[in-house]
Amino acid sequence: MSIEGLKRRDELVFQAARARNIPVMTTYAGGYAVRIEDTVTIHCNTVVAAAEVYRAAGSGTRDLGLGVRE
Repeated sequence: MSIEGLKRRDELVFQAARARNIPVMTTYAGGYAVRIEDTVTIHCNTVVAAAEVYRAAGSGTRDLGLGVRE
């Protein structure tokens, strides 16, 4: 799967969970790519996807720092 494909998958998972009010916890295993920079990008994309989906949820959120809201 491409880096963009992984990001889209994460967005879909977060959107589906949010729509159903299902809590999500994410862990990172690493080693997704030969280049460490690509692995870092993949992990960052997961955080960004979560922030975008849950930020769009609007009210009822709380600030977790670093621009991420819960």
